[in-house]
Amino acid sequence: QRNNESNLLDNDNDEDDLRHLYVLPVLLFEFLALAVTRAVLPAKLLTAFGSHVYVVMGICEFVRGLFAFVACPLFGRISDTVG
Repeated sequence: QRNNESNLLDNDNDEDDLRHLYVLPVLLFEFLALAVTRAVLPAKLLTAFGSHVYVVMGICEFVRGLFAFVACPLFGRISDTVG
């Protein structure tokens, strides 16, 4: 009886230990999207914006950072509430 309870607790702890791995695919897709945009878009942006391409890319990075600054605490609060 005692051994079965111990195994059940160990299995719960193993699942909790691996729970953080769910974020890895999200990070993979985020970095993949950033890599693709950095590899493909500069040529297209250069034809569209000419010498202002770095200003446009800087504004885009600023907006992305601003969204992350707003969204991360919001998702944290939702996670704390919902679970």
